[in-house]
Amino acid sequence: MNTALDIVVNGEPIKPGGPIHTDSLRRAGLGKIPGWQRWFRRLPGGFEYWRAADPRVNCFDGGVEIYACRHDYLDHDRRWGTDCLIRLRGDRVVDLEFRIIEGVYAAGNLFDRFVDAGSDVLGEPDERDGGFAEWRHDNLHVEAALADDTRNARFRVAAV
Repeated sequence: MNTALDIVVNGEPIKPGGPIHTDSLRRAGLGKIPGWQRWFRRLPGGFEYWRAADPRVNCFDGGVEIYACRHDYLDHDRRWGTDCLIRLRGDRVVDLEFRIIEGVYAAGNLFDRFVDAGSDVLGEPDERDGGFAEWRHDNLHVEAALADDTRNARFRVAAV
């Protein structure tokens, strides 16, 4: 796997498809999602889920940094949140998803940065349609999606 694809969540490296220890997840500020929340969110069974609110996520060898901005002195449209969800099977990372939440300006900006950095590292997307880009690279599946409202963006990296 290309090390430029390694993802760092709050300072802790996360390798899709690689092993991870729960201590690393805790150091990254992630907490295990209890069963009732998995059911409420309709997350598929057979996996363990860990989540962090407002994490700082780096990928593409630092080419993209996704972070929350919640400063009270900024107008509402200049603030946004982030979210990270990691799915495990045993001690292996199956996939991870990170999002920009209610980022009027940030969602589109960070979506464009992600697609540009992804194109530099992985080549042109295998599929690209407006606010969606997808790469299938070695044993990874990478997606970037910008919501129709352009206020929310989702990024997913999965081992296949």
